Amino acid sequence: DGPFEYSRNPIYLGLIFMFFGFFIALKSYLIIFAFLGAYYFYKASIREEKLLRKHFGKEFIEYKNKVPLFLY
Repeated sequence: DGPFEYSRNPIYLGLIFMFFGFFIALKSYLIIFAFLGAYYFYKASIREEKLLRKHFGKEFIEYKNKVPLFLY
């Protein structure tokens, strides 16, 4: 239920949107940092999923098959 029904990482997704919005609002060339942040959160998500798969097994795999990493 809730945001985890639509994204496996809604908090990371929100932070990524916040970074992009912040740098777009500033009209700054520093938007490159938003891309770096997005890449960092992507890599962190992959590491976390390995732990979740190990801990929850089949339940996590079923959830993973239903819900996208970030967005559809």
